[in-house]
Amino acid sequence: MELTIGIPVYKNVDTLNTALKSIATQKNKEVDCKVIISEDFSTNEIHQQIVQLLEKWTNLQIEYYFNKPALGMSGNWNHCIQLASTGYVALLHDDDFLYSNYLDEVAKVMKSKLRFDVLFWDNDEWADGKKVRRDYHGIKRVYDNLKKGKIKKYKSGDYFFGGLEGKTLPTCGTLYKRDGFEEYEQKYGYSVDEIYAEKLCKKKKIYFYNKTVAVHTYRTETNLSSTYKVKRSFVLEREEHRQSMSNQSWIFRFCNKYLHDGMKLDSMYPWQDCLFPEYMVTKKILNEKKMFNIIKRIYIYSQVFSYKNMKIKNRKK
Repeated sequence: MELTIGIPVYKNVDTLNTALKSIATQKNKEVDCKVIISEDFSTNEIHQQIVQLLEKWTNLQIEYYFNKPALGMSGNWNHCIQLASTGYVALLHDDDFLYSNYLDEVAKVMKSKLRFDVLFWDNDEWADGKKVRRDYHGIKRVYDNLKKGKIKKYKSGDYFFGGLEGKTLPTCGTLYKRDGFEEYEQKYGYSVDEIYAEKLCKKKKIYFYNKTVAVHTYRTETNLSSTYKVKRSFVLEREEHRQSMSNQSWIFRFCNKYLHDGMKLDSMYPWQDCLFPEYMVTKKILNEKKMFNIIKRIYIYSQVFSYKNMKIKNRKK
């Protein structure tokens, strides 16, 4: 079994070293793992630091590419995947790292009966070096336990209702079938990953595997997604794309027609005053938000029946 792990790099030197270490310390011997580093130019100093860092990793099969001018976020994702010569490619962000079970889980997927174009995983989150705790209670805890270690096909409703709690493509270590890969399109702005998944799932086989195999790290003071400008863009881009989905389902059409303002308010939460200070919240909008949240919860919890155990091929005797 062969796998290429593509790491699109921009600025991050220390965390790139951690990412490479997490690949080098994988214990699985069934998967022959290659690494592609595709660096988007930032400064000459950082470029030299990355080159010097890669020279130390002689125990990894690394192919290094330097992009000047820079390709941009989604352009560099595409570049990593397109450069691969193996049947499957994984993407790992330069500020994330893999747990030691990652290649073991990849091997299980490759041995399974599952046929997929894209498969993405659960991951932990670390903010400022500390693990972000996920404390679930009541029905949410039951729901979380029922789907652990299982797999489900990704659907448009998972985007529309936020069914996977923000997990989308590419989470850390997302697997792509190289043959037939469709590019990310930067025209979708900051929501390019979410919209890519929703559009692709209508014509390709996309699965979410609820196994925790990696860690997404970020610093709160430098996290791009935490800026008001980006958060505001997320809300507006989600609003526009949801509207474009009305022809897919009567429930999408109903929500867009009758609960539109409540959906927008739901997307803003809890930053509404900062993101859209001009937005006047009325009792009608609050009621729309409540109704949308009821429909959203019904959708999300009903998805527990979509999660299945991974089927492993029987070995020939």
